[in-house]
Amino acid sequence: MSYHFQSACLLAFSSLLLAGCSSPERNMLIGKWQIKKPDKILKRIDNADTQSVDTNTVSPQGSGQMVLRFWFSGKLETKTKMWEEDYKKEGTWQLLGFDSKKRESLVLCVLNGQTTEHRVEWLENGNLKMVPPNMAGTKTKLEFERAD
Repeated sequence: MSYHFQSACLLAFSSLLLAGCSSPERNMLIGKWQIKKPDKILKRIDNADTQSVDTNTVSPQGSGQMVLRFWFSGKLETKTKMWEEDYKKEGTWQLLGFDSKKRESLVLCVLNGQTTEHRVEWLENGNLKMVPPNMAGTKTKLEFERAD
């Protein structure tokens, strides 16, 4: 058997294995998601916690940003920019389940050593609504739209 034939067989077999590791429900989440209305979130945070926020440093409306990225490999990345601060966190994610009747996924996330479960609500417009992994411990569900 030639080396090229063996390599081609190995590549084909590897591709089949990778394809088998994914599901349509998991693939729905893979990609880059951005918060839908960052200006409303900035206002809500500012109004709820005016004592700890210096209103002179608050960026203009709409300049806040939160991006979640779910990689096929299971890597998770969150980026948040609010006011003059940039935050980036990296971790992992895993799909635990999907309820087709409720159009809801259950996702396990690990960020900075903290393991949390998140319910992802799939909206009719293709967006998703969830408590972001980088805001675990809060109850505020935010809407995200696909960014890629």
